[in-house]
Amino acid sequence: MSMGLLVDAEAPTVWRGPMVMSALEQMLRKTNWDVDVLVVDLPPGTGDAHLTLCQSAPLSGAIIVSTPQEVAASAVRKGVNMFRKLSVPVPSSPDLWLSAH
Repeated sequence: MSMGLLVDAEAPTVWRGPMVMSALEQMLRKTNWDVDVLVVDLPPGTGDAHLTLCQSAPLSGAIIVSTPQEVAASAVRKGVNMFRKLSVPVPSSPDLWLSAH
């Protein structure tokens, strides 16, 4: 399921926090996800969508994928710290990821 399927492909999706949280809640609660694993692709950061997901769904872990640039690495560190603060396991540390490139 992709938000891209719900909106015009040429139109920007300009939503504030409450609209994003409502859409995420609807996709989590009103869709019959008959799967063992659900991957949710979120934008970089530690915003409303991330917090809503952490507080609304039983998460068994978070996987963060990034590019090796320092600005991206900074966002990864913040994301890892946020997930850990919310007791969501992250399978590795940013130091290991950054040393892999």
